[in-house]
Amino acid sequence: MNSTLSGADADRGARIAALIETLHETEQQIEALTAGEVDSVTNQAGRTFLLRGAQERLRLREATRETALLDALPANVALLDTQGVIVAVNEA
Repeated sequence: MNSTLSGADADRGARIAALIETLHETEQQIEALTAGEVDSVTNQAGRTFLLRGAQERLRLREATRETALLDALPANVALLDTQGVIVAVNEA
C-alpha cells in the first residue's frame, strides 16, 4: 500500500489548509474592525459564522449551567463519557 498522498489528495489538502488560513485571517480582521463587539456574522445567503470568542463564551456558559444543574441535585452524581471516564461530578 502506498502511504504517500496522490496528487489530487495533496492538492485538496493544500486547498483546505489555505481556506482554513483565510478563515482565520478573516476572523482576526473582523474582530479587529469591530473591536471584539461582534459575536457572529451572516453572509447574504443567511449562513451564520460564530466567531471564536463567542464560541468560547458559549462553551463557558454551558459548562456553568451544567455545573449548577448537577450541584442542585442532592444525590452524589457523576457524569461519565462513553468509555466510562468521569467527566464531571456534583458538589454532593
